[in-house]
Amino acid sequence: MTPIKVSAPGKAIVSGEYAVLGGAPAISMALDRRATVRIKAAADAYHQVSTPGYREGEWRFRAADGGRLEWRDRPPATGLGLVEAAWARAACDKLEPLAITVDTTAFSDNQSGCKLGLGSSAAAMTALVVALCQFRDQKDFPAGALAYRAHADLQGGLGSGVDISTSLRGGVIEYQMNENAEALHRSWPDKLLYSIVWSGRPASTASRLNTLNTRRPTDRTWAPFIDSAINFAAAWVHGDAEKILESIRSYTSSLYHFSEANELDIFEGGHDNIYTMSDDHDVVYKPCGAGGGDIGIVLGTSRAAVASFCEAAGDHGFAELSARLDPTGVSISNGEQQ
Repeated sequence: MTPIKVSAPGKAIVSGEYAVLGGAPAISMALDRRATVRIKAAADAYHQVSTPGYREGEWRFRAADGGRLEWRDRPPATGLGLVEAAWARAACDKLEPLAITVDTTAFSDNQSGCKLGLGSSAAAMTALVVALCQFRDQKDFPAGALAYRAHADLQGGLGSGVDISTSLRGGVIEYQMNENAEALHRSWPDKLLYSIVWSGRPASTASRLNTLNTRRPTDRTWAPFIDSAINFAAAWVHGDAEKILESIRSYTSSLYHFSEANELDIFEGGHDNIYTMSDDHDVVYKPCGAGGGDIGIVLGTSRAAVASFCEAAGDHGFAELSARLDPTGVSISNGEQQ
């Protein structure tokens, strides 16, 4: 058995969070913080899994009928649902014992150990499902489609799939939630500058998706929000940086009102403080994804203005991340190579 290594990038949602669930397009960018999965033959009769960046330790299991895992060692209290969902969807019950490492250390803050909110679970799921599918005999096995389904299983059927699509493809994509999980590659616009900042507060995507699902927003709150996401995606394709900034400013305002109307608290976790001061720095700032903490993105056409804003955001507890656009999606290589 030849060891393999598969990696997949994280992501930041530039626009379309929540609106994508209502049929609007989302613009998402891959980030160069990558989840890495290594698989090789196990040393004994059990499959083994370790998860640096999530929990330290190693756990052994056997595959039962129907893709269910029987754990020889008790998993962490929060479980290893990602491994279970990937294993079930990839239908790996007939494989010889494997030693699996799922490494997401790049997605955590070095000092606090907190997750940064860069899409670690989607990146890890993408890399793991693709890696497991390499050991199947069937050619052209639809690993990407299985990654979508496995991640949906993990999230209880919630979510749009935009994070999986970004991890699979890399670069910038325009994503629309439909049966085909349609994604189109887009270019990063000339003269548009950005920086990713972290709030210092981890947030739960699932809790906000559950809130949205429970409240069932009315057409009165959905319509203008979805329109603003559609308009921004159109502006992005056009490629004019100034028009993009104007459009993202309008979209972010609509996102704020949508959050308030549906009590989603997207701008909590400190985002509201720096959102209100962005105009003073001649930039646009918005939280990315579920909000309530995690990350945000600052956009502008002046490097000095973006830097000035990031410095001011630091006074509110935010930290600028060394995370940049990653043009490469899921990547497969020989696991014996470092």
